[in-house]
Amino acid sequence: MTDQSHNRDQLISELVDICQRAAEIGATILLANQTADTGEEPESAEGRSKVASLPWWAERAMRLKSLDVGDISTLSQNDVRRLIRELQVHQVEVKMQNEELRRVHRQLRESRDRYSDLYDFAPVGYFTLSNDWMILEVNRTAATMLGTTTDALLNKPFSAFVCKADYGAYYSHLRQVLGTKTRQTCEIELERSDGTRFCAFFESVPVQDPEGRFTRSRTVISDISDLKRAQEALRESEELHRFTLSSISDTVLITDNEGTFTYVCPNVHVIFGYSPDEVTSLRKVDRLLGKGFFDPSLLDGHEEVANIERRIRDKSGEEHVLLVNVKRVSIKGGTCLFSCRDITALKKAQEALEHTRYPA
Repeated sequence: MTDQSHNRDQLISELVDICQRAAEIGATILLANQTADTGEEPESAEGRSKVASLPWWAERAMRLKSLDVGDISTLSQNDVRRLIRELQVHQVEVKMQNEELRRVHRQLRESRDRYSDLYDFAPVGYFTLSNDWMILEVNRTAATMLGTTTDALLNKPFSAFVCKADYGAYYSHLRQVLGTKTRQTCEIELERSDGTRFCAFFESVPVQDPEGRFTRSRTVISDISDLKRAQEALRESEELHRFTLSSISDTVLITDNEGTFTYVCPNVHVIFGYSPDEVTSLRKVDRLLGKGFFDPSLLDGHEEVANIERRIRDKSGEEHVLLVNVKRVSIKGGTCLFSCRDITALKKAQEALEHTRYPA
């Protein structure tokens, strides 16, 4: 074998080796690309069969095709060297593409992991429901709320966890979401898999399917049991407060800094003969207790000004003697609390006693 033939065979062997390496790198790129898209490793044979579909590889194939002269053994040494240089350039480009794809794949995976954490471990439950109210997607928080797992919820009717008394409210809510294509809210009582119940706040928005039709709804649910208990406790406290104030003989009034009523005790009629609404319509405390009966500056530096004696006339014109205490507060939107005690009978008794001791 001549030296020229030996050199040509060596170059051809080197060319074949480079081609094999380029194919391996191309397949690796495809695998990385498919993994980035699906999160799963594709079959190797299938992955390799799709290498030519990548735009950058198709471009390189066209450039190589233009150098095709048939049987590679007929190429001259110069042609083989030229092909080798071309393939070496392609090999460098393929490696660069491979690194870029790996970087993009890493970023996609990190982004997917962040989204998964935000979705699954959010403090509220997320559901995606179909137009026939089946669960298409659900996060772990929602599954925990209902006492089950995400796998057990998928493709199941959400109504299985709705208390029967709230069926109407539940279906009406979802129909409004898809019918009006607007955000809707409601409160629905749900029943966990163990039979315990809790009150949930629903907030739903319509979602388009791949064909662009509004056939899905995305719902956020929050457990508001603690809020409901707090509201009930507050309501009971307010009822007890109203009952207490209506049972005592003193009348309590609250005003802002300008003397406008912000609260009127339910038993105001006992002293003044007016209903709470009538007193509120007077607007100012001066119109009930008299103008200038109290100087607000007296409260500066003091929490309370006590025992202001005041004579007033009630709705029927009868005179009353009141002992008024004024205290600085911050309640019911007001800043001054007036407690009024009727001492008319005591005052008359004192006057009668004085008249007995010192007759005219």
